[in-house]
Amino acid sequence: MHLQDIYIENAADRGSDPALTYTVPPFEGVTLTWSDLIERSEALAEDLSNTGVRSGSRVATVLGDHPNVVPALLAMWKLDAIPVLLDPEWGESIRAGVLSHSRADAIVTVEDQLAAESIAGTTYDERPALPPGTALLAYTSGSTAAPKGIPLQHDRLVAALFSSAGKVSGFRGNPPRRFGSSMRLSGAGVLALHFAWSAAFGAEVVVLPVLDNLVAAETYWDDLARNEIDQTVLVPPHYELLPRATKPPENPPSTLFINASGALSPSAHERFTERFGVSLLNCYGLTETTFACMIGDTDQQGTSSPAVGRPDLVKVRLCDEDGNAVDGPGEGELEVRGPTISDGYYDNSEANANLFSGPWMRTGDLARRDGTGKYWIVGRQKDAVMKGGTTVYLNEVEEACLELDEVLEAVAVRVDLPGGIEDLGLIARLVEGAEVEAEELKATLDRTLGDSRAPRSVVVTERVLPRIGQDKIDRRSSQALWLELAGK
Repeated sequence: MHLQDIYIENAADRGSDPALTYTVPPFEGVTLTWSDLIERSEALAEDLSNTGVRSGSRVATVLGDHPNVVPALLAMWKLDAIPVLLDPEWGESIRAGVLSHSRADAIVTVEDQLAAESIAGTTYDERPALPPGTALLAYTSGSTAAPKGIPLQHDRLVAALFSSAGKVSGFRGNPPRRFGSSMRLSGAGVLALHFAWSAAFGAEVVVLPVLDNLVAAETYWDDLARNEIDQTVLVPPHYELLPRATKPPENPPSTLFINASGALSPSAHERFTERFGVSLLNCYGLTETTFACMIGDTDQQGTSSPAVGRPDLVKVRLCDEDGNAVDGPGEGELEVRGPTISDGYYDNSEANANLFSGPWMRTGDLARRDGTGKYWIVGRQKDAVMKGGTTVYLNEVEEACLELDEVLEAVAVRVDLPGGIEDLGLIARLVEGAEVEAEELKATLDRTLGDSRAPRSVVVTERVLPRIGQDKIDRRSSQALWLELAGK
């Protein structure tokens, strides 16, 4: 089954029902039905075909919040072409690297009409083949100098979307009707979690203001209520921002919240759910796993919990530092295998050698498993510092800082000292009007975390911390910011 088949079936079953609605300029008030999506895709397919796109073409597609994005992708799939997703906010070097590595034939910016501009120098016999049934070629968000391409296949995406939709519908008791999107359409993650996943539910997507600042946060709860949003996906920075920037609405919303694109700490989970009286499922997945492969969990009272739950359609194991499988309860690197997992990176044998251990995909995430088989994400393996013989995860230091009312956002960085000694630094951005010095923050963290886990130094900034993709902290740029602010 191909992704476009989901939309074709929805058009047949609920053709006149709204599928996509925009609430923000310049498309405020635009609504497309399921039938509209198919009709537009057929017209756009003709546009693309007239400019040379054909079966096997790799079309670099500049994403954006335009009503034609979904029809454009459907058009490419109708022609059996393969979209190569481009984030419009990538810099020139990353964009050029992606175009070169993907061997894209043409580039398209999604507008009212589509015209594929040919890219000189690419021929079909010059490039390695993509896996059969590739739906799109997605690239990592660009936190490194060389983003890696991940082919995502139709059948694996469809299986993962429907399986996870069924699991969430079981938790809810019914499928969602209106799915709110509050993130900029930047890549495969937002595309899958909002636009493709909602189609698997048969739900309408309502495009809301991008939740990227305090102004958008102030109207967020009213936006949910006014548009009757009953399900949405946010990322950890949103769950930290909203409790600090907004008051609970008079009536708790019936919206089910999904956390994606990074682990949400138990404290952040509790703070959000208790403050706003909502349910929050903490799901887990990577682009490399095709889609979410663990879809959250509930506690004994049936309410949502911070755990990412148990695997969905895949097998999961934990491995210790020596690569040995951890039996029973324990902690280690999370590895996955199964029918929905991607085959790895495109044309990158070195990266794939590091990604796989036999049939198991190494996620780079550290997880904990209890005696019942439930999993919690502890942190990123590479985002850990060995401080005086103690392993300290960057996210645990950030979480401790974000517990403070004066702090709006924070990022911990690795500090290399003479003699190969590792330590931590921390950059904190304060809420507006907060009057607290860096030394006071450090003293508080010393008490909270203890000397063995607290940062060596803290700096305070008014700048928005650097982020990539789906509002993830850009650790590479944060490291450079630290060197600048700390004067190292």
